Amino acid sequence: MKIRRKTQQCLNCGLTLNTVYHYCPRCGQENNDNNVSFGTFVHEFFANYFSFDTKFAKSAVPFLIKPGFLTNRFNEGKRVGYVHPLRLYLIVSIIFFFLATWAVRSSLEGTSIDNSDLSEIAEVDSARAVSGFQRIADILEDESLNDEAALDSLRKMDSFEADSGEFVMRVFHQVRRVAQNDLDVFAGFILQNMPIMMFLLIPLFALLLKLLYIRRKPELYVQHLVHALHLHAFFLFLLSLLIALYLAFSIGDTTISWINFVINLLLAAYAFFSFRQVYQQGWFKTIVKLFLIGIVYFWILVVFGLSEAFISFLLF
Repeated sequence: MKIRRKTQQCLNCGLTLNTVYHYCPRCGQENNDNNVSFGTFVHEFFANYFSFDTKFAKSAVPFLIKPGFLTNRFNEGKRVGYVHPLRLYLIVSIIFFFLATWAVRSSLEGTSIDNSDLSEIAEVDSARAVSGFQRIADILEDESLNDEAALDSLRKMDSFEADSGEFVMRVFHQVRRVAQNDLDVFAGFILQNMPIMMFLLIPLFALLLKLLYIRRKPELYVQHLVHALHLHAFFLFLLSLLIALYLAFSIGDTTISWINFVINLLLAAYAFFSFRQVYQQGWFKTIVKLFLIGIVYFWILVVFGLSEAFISFLLF
């Protein structure tokens, strides 16, 4: 329940208020005094948005081991006893993106694209080719050169051609920014834009569910959206577990691969039983439709992921 510190006078328009009013009847501003200490502000923020109250405790078990249960309860109108799907997704996504950003920055901290990196990338025997990569790195990282001067220097190298169009210069400027910064900074910038991408993907996934089950209940698009939120929340929960294990223990690549395999298996099983519970179709039809939506959504993820990375690159 939202914590309110009601006043007897609207702080916006000055109207005298009865304490029963949650909002001012004249201007519509919320009847709540936010002039509190920082400690009180932080405490109330977590109490309002991240409280592990009875709703959360009641929702946690079915969310983890009863796929489709929360979706069915919400679509049936039995909502007061469970965490709202959007709130559940937001809590899990905040935890996931925090852990993901931490893991990426920990892995790449202090790493930059330098001459030795480019020398390793250039898997050639020619000393001239390696020297060329080193020269490119020097030019890209040289902050004393402006973009035009740097591009002119690259043009003087053998077999390097580039025009000076506006878009080319924009891309070249961003390439130099990435080269001049540590990779963890750039990777962190990409990750911080991913929540926006996910908020675009979830409604699109719900639309795919609507089209795939157009002749079955639930019929309303928003009901498919609720299902999509629960599925994505569970997916991010599993990924959060994987990242937490990676951060907490020194796990080798082989172990990580096995854990990743188990998580993918759990996700597929969860999605299958969730589809069965929500849409009430047989095993064969459920497997076929899950396979179809998996293929389509995979390519949507690839397109959106590359687009998000490129847009982040341009805005970096």
